[in-house]
Amino acid sequence: MKRNFKTNEFYNIYNQGVDKRKVFCDQNDKNRFIHNLYEFNDDSPAIEFSRRYKEKDVGSPSSDGQKSLKQKSNLLNLYAFTLMPDYYCLLVQQTKQQGISSFMRKVNTGYTKFFNKKNNRQGYLFQGSFKAVHVDDDIRFGFLICYIHSRPLINWKPDWEIKKLTNQDIEKAMKFLEKYQWSSHLEYIGKRKNTSIINKEFLLDFFDGTNSYKEFFIDYLKGYKKNIDYIKDLLI
Repeated sequence: MKRNFKTNEFYNIYNQGVDKRKVFCDQNDKNRFIHNLYEFNDDSPAIEFSRRYKEKDVGSPSSDGQKSLKQKSNLLNLYAFTLMPDYYCLLVQQTKQQGISSFMRKVNTGYTKFFNKKNNRQGYLFQGSFKAVHVDDDIRFGFLICYIHSRPLINWKPDWEIKKLTNQDIEKAMKFLEKYQWSSHLEYIGKRKNTSIINKEFLLDFFDGTNSYKEFFIDYLKGYKKNIDYIKDLLI
């Protein structure tokens, strides 16, 4: 069934492995998916490529046949992402008619083919069609970015969402996230420079810079229960 997304509007997008299985089993899997977020954000047909991707190459155009940034015609703006073992979260803004649908079809299909070939398996990898929720409020937009970027904290403290975090907890949580590579949080705190995957400038303007983003994120964690209630209808 054709899905209609509004151009220039924001959407929270999510999908998980079928039967909640792991879809990112190692570093190479995650690198491949993140590279696909860059490679498939183009309205031209996807190209086949077989080389292994090193972390430093992820999302960066190079001389091995990839299209340069000037040659790409993006289907959407990607503002935030997080990969977890059994799911991914994306925050996107469609820039062309049917841009989200085209992009997600290429990303999911391309990664499934890679994963199935690597693991000698067949069939669906993700749990049906991706889920998408429209975001139309600035404060909720900011909280949603924090929500996406905070997902890895379950690997730091499984019950962190239940118990109120102390100042010491928040300091430890921030240090943990600084080491989590599979999220765009690192771009926004200035710990990673390869920004061709995401539209970093827009969000840094939205948050009024890196330091303001950090302060907003910390405030989000301090008031997590109240803040999550404020955006619960945006979560999937």
